[in-house]
Amino acid sequence: MKVIPRSLLFIFLNILVTVATVAILWLAWIRPQQLAIIKELGPSRGTPPGTPEIPAVVIPTPTLPSLDVEVIEVKGVTGMGVVSMEVLTLERVGNGDLGLTGWQVMDEDNHVFTFPELLVQGGSIRIHSGAGRNTLPDLYWGLSEPIWQSGEMVTVIDSAGNVRARARLP
Repeated sequence: MKVIPRSLLFIFLNILVTVATVAILWLAWIRPQQLAIIKELGPSRGTPPGTPEIPAVVIPTPTLPSLDVEVIEVKGVTGMGVVSMEVLTLERVGNGDLGLTGWQVMDEDNHVFTFPELLVQGGSIRIHSGAGRNTLPDLYWGLSEPIWQSGEMVTVIDSAGNVRARARLP
């Protein structure tokens, strides 16, 4: 009978501990990233042909929160002036699910981004001005030119046409 060398036993134990640690860290990182349940984000305008769509999941129809309750906040725009780097960040304020289906983001020149069917549970959403594949928390507008400018007003409108958030870009 052949005896396993002690060093191989330690290597096996090291691999086992490493895999367990990576799995725990990965789960701890992924869990906060689960911002929403998506029915069908699918590719946005400007997504290359052949890009697979995100599979459909059934979402209950949420009711709109009262207008006196702050539910979303405009955090700002990074990469202003470069379409491939321009990103508007919105943050969910408060607790519970927030249905953003049909909500819109608008600039002062009436450029309008309409949210796909989306239910947010918390955290931030980033709306990229350029093209790409929608994944949470990143959504893509599919524009060919940048739209955000310093001093411009960003407006978030709910599906009933009510203004839910406004912020002037620095």
